[in-house]
Amino acid sequence: MSNLVFEKYAEKIKSLEKDYIKVDAETVSKSPLEDPLEIKENKFGGLPFFPIEKEYPYDSKGNPMLLIAQLNLLEIPNLKNFPDDGIIQVFSSVEEYGEYKVIFHDDEEVFYESITDFSFLDKLKKLKYFNYFFIRGVHQLSFSITKDKGNFTDSTFINLFNSYSYKELKEELDKIDWETKDQYFNTKGNKIGGYSNFIQEDPRSYKDHISNYIQFLQIESSEKIMFGDCGIFRILINKNDLYDIDFSNSVIEYDCY
Repeated sequence: MSNLVFEKYAEKIKSLEKDYIKVDAETVSKSPLEDPLEIKENKFGGLPFFPIEKEYPYDSKGNPMLLIAQLNLLEIPNLKNFPDDGIIQVFSSVEEYGEYKVIFHDDEEVFYESITDFSFLDKLKKLKYFNYFFIRGVHQLSFSITKDKGNFTDSTFINLFNSYSYKELKEELDKIDWETKDQYFNTKGNKIGGYSNFIQEDPRSYKDHISNYIQFLQIESSEKIMFGDCGIFRILINKNDLYDIDFSNSVIEYDCY
């Protein structure tokens, strides 16, 4: 950090760095139902691993949901206090706004026989908004652990920095090239853990019951991924619930321009 402003706050900024898993997504097909990947692979979009003994998720109109993300935790670098086995999946309704489901298959269930006939999903192609589903193709994922330095849209970063020092730092940064700040405090991209990148206001800043929630997953819009108007999808969750892999009280949403 060559800039004098950053150097002044270097010790505090360094103390707030946290590990996160950077997720790179490569498009491997142009439709979420044309999946060339193995059934248990990590993916955005595509066909999920799903034990035949479990009930596949449906929305309130009786339509099967589509996969947003599948994370096979055994094949992903582990973060401290994050689950490290089983498969976590996020599903969404094609047409019913805000209807999501997070499903976990534990380390025993991942060896169960999976659904192989997904023809029941073909009916979704006839729905008005199928071609506008968030994940407009299958994406193969790769992972690497790196450092997250924080972002001024993330209320947890601001709170950890503490309000007085944050205000002082922001006032000083306002006087210099903001591009320098944005290059350093950059929380954009697909990630597991880490700080959040909000387009609108962080809901944790005004909703007390989720003020201490952490980020589990963030997915940003790209060429074949589109949340609203170039938005960002995320899952926020209580630390203890994440440890227990209980997403029943998590916040699942996206914000956009």
